[in-house]
Amino acid sequence: MTTAVADRVCVDASLYIAHIMPDEESAEATALLTAWQHADTEVFAPTLFLWECLNALRRAMVTQRLSDGNAGLIREEILALPVQLVVLEDRAEDIWSRFVLDLNLPTVYDATYLAVAHDLRCELWTEDRRLYRTVHERLPWVRCPSLEA
Repeated sequence: MTTAVADRVCVDASLYIAHIMPDEESAEATALLTAWQHADTEVFAPTLFLWECLNALRRAMVTQRLSDGNAGLIREEILALPVQLVVLEDRAEDIWSRFVLDLNLPTVYDATYLAVAHDLRCELWTEDRRLYRTVHERLPWVRCPSLEA
């Protein structure tokens, strides 16, 4: 995996979940986030990011993968993440045609992350292997640390 540190990156929720959830820990995700923190890399995501992270936490609570105490600590960590959230609601039509339809994405959520990275001209880092495999050939700036390790 290339470890060069950029000035800014876009991340999706799967990357942070792979870092903060005890049963989904990814050494690659943690190494990236640590490198970015030390380099003062600006980290961006669409506003959906926060809700996806909290949803993953809630699923872990409901399925009893986390105790309430651990879930509370992880929730605090999620709410304090140094991620700059980008509002895209006014771009729904453009994102729909440019990313969802043109790339034949199975979900609309992924398109919001692609739009942020595209607009900021930076890499999108994800642990979503399906997304990576779907778009990487056409969008080489979509990266997956666990597949590039």
